[in-house]
Amino acid sequence: MAHYDRRRTTGDRHISALRNLFNRMIGCLHHCLDQQIHYDETIAFPSRPEPLLTAAA
Repeated sequence: MAHYDRRRTTGDRHISALRNLFNRMIGCLHHCLDQQIHYDETIAFPSRPEPLLTAAA
């Protein structure tokens, strides 16, 4: 759901965020079937590191 949440925070509406998520999942499924490999969520949807916040002097 993190991918969906990121899409929502960038301004996508619910249906658009869902469509994007489903398209990405279909792409992952196609890749796995084409390459004959098992699905790995950490590769398909890697977590992004949180940005470093610096204090203003």
